[in-house]
Amino acid sequence: LAMSWIDYRYSTSGSEFISWGVEGVCWEYNENGEKRVSDFLCKNPTYNYTMLLLIYCMNTLCDPGLDLNYVHYCYDGGDIVIEAYDYLETRNYDGAFEYPTAISFDLEQITKISKYSSDVLTYISEKFLAFVDGSTPMSEWDDYVDNFESVGLYDLLAVYQEAYDDYMAENA
Repeated sequence: LAMSWIDYRYSTSGSEFISWGVEGVCWEYNENGEKRVSDFLCKNPTYNYTMLLLIYCMNTLCDPGLDLNYVHYCYDGGDIVIEAYDYLETRNYDGAFEYPTAISFDLEQITKISKYSSDVLTYISEKFLAFVDGSTPMSEWDDYVDNFESVGLYDLLAVYQEAYDDYMAENA
């Protein structure tokens, strides 16, 4: 049963459903026949847009499936984010900043990664898109960045840096 559910989520119809949610609740067609997220999601007075996407659509932190990323920006003014994605996809990237896949972690490093990564991912997923959709003003950006220390981002980066340095020392 679990594998059937996962298979569905990776299918075209399953990906569409888990990314967009239920028509009339999470999205509706606009006057041009384009899907747009509903006011319930993007203008909710109680919860921010990002949190409602996590609840009513695909929870990218833990749910397997194909997430249609552009869905998250199908609101008035969100087209600029989609245009930025399209622009970046056309750029020639040489891979200079890719983390080597051959790096391995020891048990202590794995423990630290497990300890910090869920808090960091939760913090980003709950806060970042709120700047994009305007529910959090850009005047709070510095506070957002400053709070990364409290959720363990720099501890997590230190673990990855240590493993990278060890890898480079062995393979240089």
